[in-house]
Amino acid sequence: MRINIFCLSRSLRKCAAGQSPRIKRLSEYIGESYFDYLAGLPDLVMLMDESHRYRASAGIRAINELKPILGLELTATPFVETAKGALAFKNVIVDYPLGRAMADGFVKEPAVVTRKNFNPAGMSADEIERLKLEDGVRGLRLPYGRRTGVTAVDRLNIVAHDRFQEIISEANKPDSAIHLQAVVLDADQLGQKTVTVVSQSGLATRLGLTPAQVSGSTTVAGHEVAPTFARPEEQKVAQIAWR
Repeated sequence: MRINIFCLSRSLRKCAAGQSPRIKRLSEYIGESYFDYLAGLPDLVMLMDESHRYRASAGIRAINELKPILGLELTATPFVETAKGALAFKNVIVDYPLGRAMADGFVKEPAVVTRKNFNPAGMSADEIERLKLEDGVRGLRLPYGRRTGVTAVDRLNIVAHDRFQEIISEANKPDSAIHLQAVVLDADQLGQKTVTVVSQSGLATRLGLTPAQVSGSTTVAGHEVAPTFARPEEQKVAQIAWR
């Protein structure tokens, strides 16, 4: 079995526009174009990711020219937008919606976020957008492939100050595929500054050692002990001995 990986949509855009993409040009390595090579295979199977991007008629024509014996499509949005609305895909083999992926623990738990006592009146669209960006965090995919039990890792915060109640109401309908938590940010809490406290042994302090990556907001516990060695060269010898 030979696996060919290439950007299908990039090639199809030029095909659909009547242009000659690189995939259809002669390749000196195989003696014909890559497109003709693929089309000439008697057992070509196509696995098409993000397939909603090339479901338009011109894209389908270009795929059909390759004459695959089987085409398997994968997409999170199995429909094509038309003038009459969304047109759902047919011949669906497996339907695994986002709601089930959440219930099975394969993606993050989404939560919709707003500010406490938020009132968009008098705010420009740019000001609202800036506030969303300041309060926003990550994507639905889990960084470790599974939930960890740590809220900051497992939860996706959707920042929607100006549409918060609308989204909550929609998500809480009985037939909704997704149910959302609600998170309300308090401006007073957001203004609080955190302080990092690093503890090290009295011996390390006596040798003149300091913790790595100390910032302006870091407090070193136990630093009241005076170093045993005052001269820098003595401190260096002691630190080398310690290491």
